[in-house]
Amino acid sequence: MGNNLEPQTKQEQILQFIDSIMVSPAEFRQEVILSLKKCFGYERATFFLINEKGEMVAPVTMDIDDYFCNIYSKYYYQKDIFEPGKVADKAKRQKILTVHDVMAKSQFEMTEYYNEFLTKQDIHHEVAMFLSNETKLTGVIGLYRPKQEKEFSLQEIGRLQKLSYYISKMLDNHLLYMDAEHQKKLLETSTQSTSVGLIVFDQFLKVYYCNETFEAVSKKYLPEYVYNIGQAFINRFLKNDDWKNGLQKVIFDNGRIRLKLHVIPSFSYQLPSSMYMAYFCQEDFEENYNAGMDFSSKASLSTLLSKRESEVLELMVKGMSNKEIADSLYLSIHTVKTHMQNIFKKFNAKNRTELSYKLRNSKALYSKNYCY
Repeated sequence: MGNNLEPQTKQEQILQFIDSIMVSPAEFRQEVILSLKKCFGYERATFFLINEKGEMVAPVTMDIDDYFCNIYSKYYYQKDIFEPGKVADKAKRQKILTVHDVMAKSQFEMTEYYNEFLTKQDIHHEVAMFLSNETKLTGVIGLYRPKQEKEFSLQEIGRLQKLSYYISKMLDNHLLYMDAEHQKKLLETSTQSTSVGLIVFDQFLKVYYCNETFEAVSKKYLPEYVYNIGQAFINRFLKNDDWKNGLQKVIFDNGRIRLKLHVIPSFSYQLPSSMYMAYFCQEDFEENYNAGMDFSSKASLSTLLSKRESEVLELMVKGMSNKEIADSLYLSIHTVKTHMQNIFKKFNAKNRTELSYKLRNSKALYSKNYCY
């Protein structure tokens, strides 16, 4: 009976550990090293990420002085016997490396890394848990003990082998999530101020991102009760077309304004090759305007301008400066200037004065939102 109890206890510890590290991506690494202490008694630890260049970056630590982390990152990482560039192949195979896997202990104790760095932190025993996905190393956890404590046992190494599998899987998922969030923020930053409607979706027509202009214009052609405007647009305009082969089609044409939809494979370095972009832009509005197009109502203006451009224009005609508009709409001055440039272009105006003149001579001014 006693023989059966020990394995159950170990399994319970592992399950407890796995349960405790099911947290948000932002908390994950800190929770891993705290749970290693809580569940298995490892008092001192570091958790580095490994970047695309194979470098250890962004350490999270437990009971390791920040000063030593700083000098490690500046110099001693080059002397570390577990530096990923030196042990990558072995690390991918074994996952858990001790000093004995790299060199004789007597040789290790003669190194600068041991004598000038580890001993000053009262570290004598060290083990490295390497984390990886199918193609590369993604992180490394260092566990440390002082000289008066025992070396890491074979039993512990076996347990850490099991833990490395679960930690690697979770880390990989979190890194994918964080990368997707980063890519989305980059897209938002680079596309929100444009007058071109943009939507990004995958090969299964699941929407990944759409910008503000896309949402504003799409609402003109879809029922007001639609909750997910991007997905509704995809279902209406793309589902039955051979969109992978560079679809181009007109989705709206009232004789004055025409919207043409284009679908292309993603060309952005920020997105995987399985992603696609659809974009639409208004065609011929400048030619029509120069030929005497008359904006006879607020509805005509809202067709020409995006929602945000309309808001900027409304505040501009009230006499607000770019800074005042930015403060009112919680935008940066740079974004306001971009919107203003788009508005000038759509009205074929060079500046505020010319734009104001054109608005004064347009029936659109009779709309309460655009009159002076």
